[in-house]
Amino acid sequence: MARANHARTRCHDGLLRPRCYVADAVDVNRHPLEAGIPDGSLARADIEPRAYEGFGELGVLIVADVRAPIGKGLKGTYFRVRDLGIRCVRAPCFSLRAARLNRSSRTIVSSLDLASIARPSAAELARAEAALSTSSGLWLLGTVIETNDAGRILLTSRFFLISKG
Repeated sequence: MARANHARTRCHDGLLRPRCYVADAVDVNRHPLEAGIPDGSLARADIEPRAYEGFGELGVLIVADVRAPIGKGLKGTYFRVRDLGIRCVRAPCFSLRAARLNRSSRTIVSSLDLASIARPSAAELARAEAALSTSSGLWLLGTVIETNDAGRILLTSRFFLISKG
């Protein structure tokens, strides 16, 4: 388990490491996760210590939500993107806020390309576009590229949708 956009993660023992071992994953009510966490997913979670008989204290992942990956790309930076509600008559229209996950930096982009690399289904694309208008936004992995018309496009290699159930 590692923190997005960070070289180190604070583990159950308080130390910063490149990755943390967690013995279990539970929901915020401390119940076992029925569906588990799919490979490549992003989770909004905390790590807490828990005593395990015969092993001592190990980490447990307290999961608020899980976002399953769409697409196979692994290049770029992790962002949370939200639609600002701005509509323009001519391009470029800087209407999307892209904030780096787990960081304070953000940028405003004029366009978002969800399909050219990630190749989502129509249903996945519709869910991604709907997520842009929510308070938690759409989480994705991508790169900001300058365009010829002085705009900025966020080219998405993978995006993450909240798991159903």
